[in-house]
Amino acid sequence: MALLSLTAGSTLQLADATRRRTARSRRGHPDVALVDAARHGDTAAFEKLVRQYDRQIFRVAQHITQNREDAEDITQDVFMKAYGKLDQFQGQQQVLHLAHPHRGQ
Repeated sequence: MALLSLTAGSTLQLADATRRRTARSRRGHPDVALVDAARHGDTAAFEKLVRQYDRQIFRVAQHITQNREDAEDITQDVFMKAYGKLDQFQGQQQVLHLAHPHRGQ
C-alpha cells in the first residue's frame, strides 16, 4: 500500500534501484573471477587476492597477538588455508571466509 502514495518518478527510481541490486547479487562478490581463475591454476590471480587482503589480515593478526612474527605466520597460514579451500568458495561471501574455521571441520 505504501507504493500507492509514491509519485511515478519515485516508483521508477525504486524499481531501478531494485534492478541494480538484483543484478549485483547475481554477479556475486567482485573476487569471484579471481577465485575462479585461481581454482583453474592461475597463480597470478591468487597472488592478486593475497596482495588485496594480506595487509588487512596481518593487521588483525598483529592486533590479536601483539607480535609481528606471529602475525606474519598467521597471515601465511590464512592464505595457505584459503588456497586449500578455493573449491568451497560460493561467490556470495568475501574471500576472507575461505580461511575462516567452520564448526565440525
